[in-house]
Parts: sequence; structure tokens; C-alpha cells
Amino acid sequence: MTDKVAFMKPRHLVRQLVRVAIPVLVAAVTVSPLANAAGFKLPTPGTSASITKAVTSAVTLKKLPANILPTLAQLPYDAYYAIFPNSCQPTCTWGNPSASKTVVLFGDSHVMMWVSAIEPEVLAAGEKLQVISNAGCPVATLTPYVNGANPGYNSACSTWRSTTISQLNAMKPAAIIMAERTTDLYSSPNTFTTDNEISTGLATTFSALAPSGAKLALIGDNPAYAPAGTWPGVCLGAHPTAIQTCATKTNPTDPTAKNHLSAEQSAAAQARIPFVDPTPWLCHQGICPAVVNNLIVYQDWSHITATYAYYLSGVMKTAIASLLR
Repeated sequence: MTDKVAFMKPRHLVRQLVRVAIPVLVAAVTVSPLANAAGFKLPTPGTSASITKAVTSAVTLKKLPANILPTLAQLPYDAYYAIFPNSCQPTCTWGNPSASKTVVLFGDSHVMMWVSAIEPEVLAAGEKLQVISNAGCPVATLTPYVNGANPGYNSACSTWRSTTISQLNAMKPAAIIMAERTTDLYSSPNTFTTDNEISTGLATTFSALAPSGAKLALIGDNPAYAPAGTWPGVCLGAHPTAIQTCATKTNPTDPTAKNHLSAEQSAAAQARIPFVDPTPWLCHQGICPAVVNNLIVYQDWSHITATYAYYLSGVMKTAIASLLR
């Protein structure tokens, strides 16, 4: 399954589809994120101070802004492959093909989610950005169990991960930035993956990447969108004058929406690699609003919009600066 499918499908369909593992590696194309061909308007990137202020104010916002970005009609398609030119769909390598340094994004669909936040700084530094991604396959060394109509262990993820790590070790990129979904992840039938399994699995992956010589970094999992029985666009369309109804929380009651951010942070600290916690860019005092300024934050139950990720490109620049030196 491609990451494009993962962005679009609800949870119960994703569980059934992620057993098919297709790695993503493509030829080089030089593009600008502003040169999108699908009618998406991208915001001016925020500063740390302005984002903090906007997120703080967003928890009291009542009405859906008239100039909302993306529009509710665009929201189902608001992902990296929609805001970039058609020649760059569905996946890409960005930047100068002959650049002396390559930055690799490695992970599942969550690493693709951060493309529009990371691409501007990598290209500004004159480097090449390459994506190696497989939807539903976490960075942590573990074999996810898929519940649903076709239950079973997704052994293809383990094969893909091992092959990719060997490829990265041979490639020797300047930096490898990783991200993964940790919500709604199972280690056996109807048994959620534990913090220990995540942290141990990440430690194994970090160690396996040592021969690459690359600087490593991990972007932590974002809070999932958890209002029961609905998706962001559906909720906002139904409650345009009461959009706090559509907010989610950093500590949801729905067990499928609980992430393993603390385990990721612990693993990164143990390995002494940079860790980026996106929560303060999304949430204030445990509340994660569906709209910040005039921007819709969540694209679906698991991913933030490419539009909002681009808004975060300024703070992401600061977060990954040490990797680009």
C-alpha cells in the first residue's frame, strides 16, 4: 500500500490494507512547495512565538473562519502529493540530484506527513531530500499485527525495514530523519503494542543504522484525532459555529488513539539523538484544536494536513538545524 492510500482511508480499512508493503524510492525532481498545481494556498510559516500564541488562542475559537485553509472540499486531498506539482506525484526526491549531501526521511506515512515542513529548509541548505517510506510500517523494529477482515502479522514490514536499513547503510546519507505512527498499533491479536516494545524496537533500529554514519533524529508521534465517530472535516462541517466540539486531546480516552510519545522520547534520549516533540505546535494544556488561526490541523484521524505542516516549517527548521551543518 502506498502512503497516498494511508492518508485517505479510515482506521478499519487501513488495518486491512497495511499488510501490503511497498517501499518508496523515486528519481530526483527539483520543485518548490509553493508551486502546487491543485489550487492549495499555503500559509506563511509561523515563528515559535506566533505558533504558541495561535495554538493558545485556538482553544477558544468558536466559528470556522471564512478563509479556512484548506477548504473543507480540499481537506480529504490535503497531503504532500496534492500541494506539490503533478510531476512530483505520488512520491519524490527533492533538490539538486548532484548535491553533496542527502537527507533521508525514513518511516511510515507519518514521515511523509512532515515533507512540507522539512523540504524548504533542506533545499535552502542546498541539499537533497529523499523519502523511503512504507505506510503502516513503524521505524521501531517490531512486526505489527493487523486486526480486521484479514488478520495476521505484517511480516512484510520487517522485511522492508531490514532491506531499507541495509540500503541506508550503503547510501551513507548526511542525515536520517525518522517518524512513525504509534497509535492503534498491535503486537498480537487485540493486544496493543507497549511502551517497552516501542522503545526497545527503536533502540534496535537506531543501532542498526550506525554503519550509515548519518546523523539521526526522530520526530515524535502527534496526538491522534479522537472525537468518537467522526473525522475532522465531517465534524467541522457539522459544527461550523461550535468548532471546539471538534478538538481532540493529548490524553484521549479511546485506547486506539493513545500514542507512545514518551517511549519514543526515552529511546531517543538513550541513543542521544535529537527528538522533536510536535505536541506544543498542535496543542495547549492538553487540548488540540481542529483549527489554528485559519488553518485546519488534522487531515484525518492520524495525520496533520500538509498545509499545517508547511505552517510549521519555520520551527521545524530550528528543530533540525543541527542535522544540516
